[in-house]
Amino acid sequence: MENANTAMKKFPASGNRGFFYLGFCLLFFLICNFASAQVIINEIMYNPDQCDDSYCEWIEIYNNETTIDLTNWTLCGKTLLTGYVNKTDNKTYSNISLILNSSSYAIITDGGTGTLVYDNFNASNLSLALHVDVSSLCSGSLSANKTLILNQSNGTFADLALINSSIGGDNDNNSLQFVNNSWCAGISTPGFANNCDQQNQTNTTNSSFILSIIAFYPSNIYNNKTNFTLSLVFINFSTGFYDLKIDIKNESSLLNRFWLDNTKEWSNKNRWVENYTSINSSFFILNAISIIDSDDNFSGNASLKIQLRNSSSSYSSEDYNLTILNGIFPENNNENQPVASSSEKMTYTIEYPNTINVGENFTIQINAKNNQNHSQIIYAWSYVYKNNKCLSCDENNDRESNKIEIEIDAKEEEEIFLQNLVNEAENGTYNLKIKILKEELKTPKEYTLNITASNFFAIPIEKETEALILPQAVSNNSLNSSVYETKSERDKKLAFYLLSFTLLMIIIMQNRKDLNKL
Repeated sequence: MENANTAMKKFPASGNRGFFYLGFCLLFFLICNFASAQVIINEIMYNPDQCDDSYCEWIEIYNNETTIDLTNWTLCGKTLLTGYVNKTDNKTYSNISLILNSSSYAIITDGGTGTLVYDNFNASNLSLALHVDVSSLCSGSLSANKTLILNQSNGTFADLALINSSIGGDNDNNSLQFVNNSWCAGISTPGFANNCDQQNQTNTTNSSFILSIIAFYPSNIYNNKTNFTLSLVFINFSTGFYDLKIDIKNESSLLNRFWLDNTKEWSNKNRWVENYTSINSSFFILNAISIIDSDDNFSGNASLKIQLRNSSSSYSSEDYNLTILNGIFPENNNENQPVASSSEKMTYTIEYPNTINVGENFTIQINAKNNQNHSQIIYAWSYVYKNNKCLSCDENNDRESNKIEIEIDAKEEEEIFLQNLVNEAENGTYNLKIKILKEELKTPKEYTLNITASNFFAIPIEKETEALILPQAVSNNSLNSSVYETKSERDKKLAFYLLSFTLLMIIIMQNRKDLNKL
């Protein structure tokens, strides 16, 4: 603040008054902007005794700020949809809107097999009915130690809840409810204000953390040398380096390898990779690229398990159920991100960043191997787009502006580097298109991938190689705490506004001093 005060002394009193009014207008704008929507996970019915878990589980969210559009918001990676699907007749009811008004509730149910929530609970008619198109909420029945993650439409983290049955709600006719910044168990209140005994409430001080690993993955995984991305969430692990083990297996064998960025090679099956990642936040996300490598063309059901260890402890995730398919890489399928694509004549290995910074160049590397007995000329180019708008094209909107031509000798391999730049984009997920064309062909081979854009001036995001670090989670602080809530984003905003207010007061005091000198 000393530098700021020194700078202000260079201006006469009238200039200070102008700066004061400018500061006041800026502060007013910031305070108005603070009234942005804050949607939280507010109540969880995870093991009801009213009927079978599959049909009577539900999650309530609450909007404690301005009206917000929940279009493209997700719960545990699944898009929120309007209304609820009744199990009895498989029809959708209360199919009204995705607009959640200020100080209003929404109830999220299972839409895959349908729900009986509205037949067995006294849900408010004023609450918004929503569902996800899966047979169970958050990849299986809600249970102890399961983590619920709510994301905004651009993929930005909104809220998180980690269930622990020690507070209650485990088949006892109670739900877990968020009251006065802490969690408690009480008679369920779907669509109404939470209310449970304060003696059952979990405090938010002196916490012993519960460790958890959550995995997000594509609904379909292909056994054809096409890679996919596993988004791994590590919650409340101590800071430091960890060994990692990722196993996908059927009843008889291990099926996968994952990419080692430091050595640029695939891991061996059934082996730990030492010092694979450095965790430096209580809420840490790691994107791990994996591939199915099975010689018997396996397809069918398989299980995924994530294991993490260091010198003092080890932890295993729950088993996740996967579906593995055979077949060629599906065009324009953004869930699958290929690293290797093989054909009889040419082999391509593609490396690209999962996250890019707006305003900074990023590189796509293609390793092209010519398996033929003659040389081959190929062309390669790439661009970032959303809908019909190209975000990395030049001023002429030329999608081939970074096109490269290269000739590869017989039985040789060449590296191709494509430079890309996105100058303007909001935080969120976009499409990356990569095209490779052999000289004698008219139609290029296309890869359509997901890529995340990070705009520093929109929402600050720390970036590491293959890792996206979200704001540190604020935890319920007790050994028996049931849910961990991330509210740090709102705390950061509040700190910023307090700092702005302090600066404004300094300006006012300086203004008075200058007036007294006149």
